[in-house]
Amino acid sequence: MNKQEALAPQEKDVYALMDRLDDDLIKAEIENRIVKTWIYSFQSQGKTLEGLSKVGVDACCSEMAKNGHVIREGEVRFQVDPTDREYVLFMVSATRVLVDPERGEEQAFETVWGEKRQWTKFRKKDGTIVDDNFWFEKGAQKAARNARARLIPEEVRSKIITLARGSKDRVRDLGNVSSSSEAHTQTLPASDRYSAPRSSTSGSSKGKKVTAAQIKRLWAIAYSAVEGDKEEAGHNVRQLLTIADDGRGVKETKDLTTGDYEIICKALESGTLPNTWIARLQPQGAAPIDEDDDIPF
Repeated sequence: MNKQEALAPQEKDVYALMDRLDDDLIKAEIENRIVKTWIYSFQSQGKTLEGLSKVGVDACCSEMAKNGHVIREGEVRFQVDPTDREYVLFMVSATRVLVDPERGEEQAFETVWGEKRQWTKFRKKDGTIVDDNFWFEKGAQKAARNARARLIPEEVRSKIITLARGSKDRVRDLGNVSSSSEAHTQTLPASDRYSAPRSSTSGSSKGKKVTAAQIKRLWAIAYSAVEGDKEEAGHNVRQLLTIADDGRGVKETKDLTTGDYEIICKALESGTLPNTWIARLQPQGAAPIDEDDDIPF
């Protein structure tokens, strides 16, 4: 195992490691260096798991374009994270377009959004933290990666992964990942997110209450996850509120503890929940959003 691969066990979250490695790929592209990694591969509980890198998503889009299905990036939005000014929240749109070169015709299909919370700093090998001169490029490109990935059919994704396995240069082996660093999650209905599930634990009802800035960020994430659909965003947030506080539920977002707040934000971003929260979901779904819970949009 080389020095880079040896970094894997030190990461608390293998998906956070994959995201950090994509930072390196993006920086390499900016510097016109050749990048080959299409997929990240790791072992967990005796199984081989794989995830597309940013370059792998590019390869999928190129494969789709051969058949006339072009994914075009659109608007880029970004703002400083109201909960931590060292981070910036990015949103990028992507649209699938069917192109007929012979007739010169195009037909636009679905448009989706991708999100990314990007740190404006980075940690050097000696542990010191310095400004990242490429934070904008990294944040914008990873948000675009997330948007484009949502438009890639499973058969194209599988084809690229199969092709990557045939070349050692295309696969980055991250080694073994212990079960303690892997999230045991299930897809949350009404979401289709690129981000892989992240480890999290149930929030404590004794934790600190959220701030107004955190509530604003929660709603920003909820809205961006469903392309601004107020009704669906409200439904998703209400569903999560009813199972917060160890299943007892809370009436409004302002009643959330910071622990539950972090889990809900990650659920809205990735479309996944920890098993401890999945067990609390009610079959009938969420109640209408409480009129007293002010939405800052």
